[in-house]
Amino acid sequence: MQLLLGSFLLRLIRILQFLLFARALSSWFIRSIDNPIYRLLIMLTEPFLAPIRNALSRVQRGGMMDFSIIVGYIILQILSSLVYGAMLR
Repeated sequence: MQLLLGSFLLRLIRILQFLLFARALSSWFIRSIDNPIYRLLIMLTEPFLAPIRNALSRVQRGGMMDFSIIVGYIILQILSSLVYGAMLR
């Protein structure tokens, strides 16, 4: 059971990492927020990124760069390592 749950969580983490990566790349190439692919990426990733962005805005006053995707990716990588370590026990 623990192995099944762990592999499911790892898949979810990998999917979210892929979506974050796709959102970051698409933000460089898609200039219209009306693009359906970009809107889908925002809809799928924003529930994860919004709390991170809010926490970063308290630390980083008036910053022009949005580091929430990078921080989110790092958080997912740490979670992935923790899940994988728990699966080995």
